[in-house]
Amino acid sequence: MPSVNIFEVTKNRPESEWASFKVIGDNVQGVYVGHRQAIDSYQNPQTVYELLDKERNKIINVAIRNSKKPVIETMAKVFFGQIVGFVYTEDKKPKAGKSTFKSIDVR
Repeated sequence: MPSVNIFEVTKNRPESEWASFKVIGDNVQGVYVGHRQAIDSYQNPQTVYELLDKERNKIINVAIRNSKKPVIETMAKVFFGQIVGFVYTEDKKPKAGKSTFKSIDVR
């Protein structure tokens, strides 16, 4: 069995980029490889899901506020290695407040 030196493999590490959902229908997909906790620019806690796009050898980071319970609960049931997609499905108006927000669904 060949041995692998993990310290020499860094040249093949995928680059990363952030998912951008600008227009309804925008989507990303890839192999679910990780997640981490972070704070967004408005100081809200969020979970960043990491998807591997094998064709481009890139990690796509998808940030979801922790207050978006349906997405967080769905992703809690997903296993590493599964193919997952996120899609911008619609603009929704909150029960209280004036501005709309983007509805992102898990596929």
